[in-house]
Amino acid sequence: AVDSISPFDFSIGNVFSKYNSNGQLLLHRLYTDTSRTYENWEAPFTLTNDHGLLTTGYSFENGDMKGFVIKYDTLGNILFKRDFYSLFYPIEDFISPSDILVLDNNDFIISAMLENNEGTNNTTNALYKFNEAGELEWEQFYDKSTFERPYAIIEDQSDGFIIGTWTSNTNTTNNNFIARTYLFKVDDEGVLK
Repeated sequence: AVDSISPFDFSIGNVFSKYNSNGQLLLHRLYTDTSRTYENWEAPFTLTNDHGLLTTGYSFENGDMKGFVIKYDTLGNILFKRDFYSLFYPIEDFISPSDILVLDNNDFIISAMLENNEGTNNTTNALYKFNEAGELEWEQFYDKSTFERPYAIIEDQSDGFIIGTWTSNTNTTNNNFIARTYLFKVDDEGVLK
């Protein structure tokens, strides 16, 4: 198992392993930092058009929570590592990135769940658009009065993006449902359509 390869400390690092088609370990790299964590629980590796691999997650450093995105080459070398914050930071720092969509030009969009600090269990969906070099170009949140969690983002070939989310009625407002999925669409700048 990968977690038996020494040294291994999943609470502060990120493991990059490459296997052949028979399941034999070809490459193993462990990325750690003594001052922060790297936790990518939801988003899988996403292949870029230039054969890079993107991953996203959240990190804790000096008491603050932030999102991160890392781009690797296929040998596990880090090409760039970028941090991004909740749109409500520093009042509320909770951020949980969930999906990456790579565009034809290698720019990419990350969907995330943010806590919006407006009551019990209120979270909202957010999008972060990065250019090919990993520089943040825009960020946008989409506020509702329920607990929301984005799961998938796809490009609409006509224009913009469609975001698939899950919502529940776990806040104090009774909306006559327990949980449901819903879709919403934004344009190329993240503006709700």
